[in-house]
Amino acid sequence: MMQHGVGKLTPDVWARIMGVLQWYEGSGMAGISSEDIQAILGLVTAVNRLKNRRDWITAKITGAEELGASTNYRWKYAWEQCVVDASDTPDTIIGGLSGTTTEGFALNLCEVGNTADDVGPSVNVGAAAFPEGFAAQAVGKTRNGVVLGLVVPMLLQQDGEGAARAYFMCANSIDGTCPA
Repeated sequence: MMQHGVGKLTPDVWARIMGVLQWYEGSGMAGISSEDIQAILGLVTAVNRLKNRRDWITAKITGAEELGASTNYRWKYAWEQCVVDASDTPDTIIGGLSGTTTEGFALNLCEVGNTADDVGPSVNVGAAAFPEGFAAQAVGKTRNGVVLGLVVPMLLQQDGEGAARAYFMCANSIDGTCPA
């Protein structure tokens, strides 16, 4: 029996370690290989992460393509998980999460109700007074196609069928050519 502690290894901690060891040896698990234990722990961890998963990350918008009809002002977005460094520069996380405009794309929740005449959060682009030649733009992409690398908070969660989905919310800009 341990009588004196060594740093954080106190007699109480040692007693707990010994109790776990006695349980392990008496449970029949002593015959399971360490590789099998690692595999089991990995599966349990993966299941727990996926179960009702809702994670927020920081993501950089890297592209956009129209979603459906070109007049509905909705896009599917390519993105990369990033961190913003001390100089306010987004740095892509190597091996981080990402999506393209064809697979794993993100949707902008602010665009869900968009129509040919109305753009969220509340712009009537179909109004007679709306400037001709102007239109809503994809988030983070200018009218002439320049991708700005806009950084947004992104929600990752499973949809009703278990597929991973990425969502963010950001108002679309309005751009066009001003009359001379």
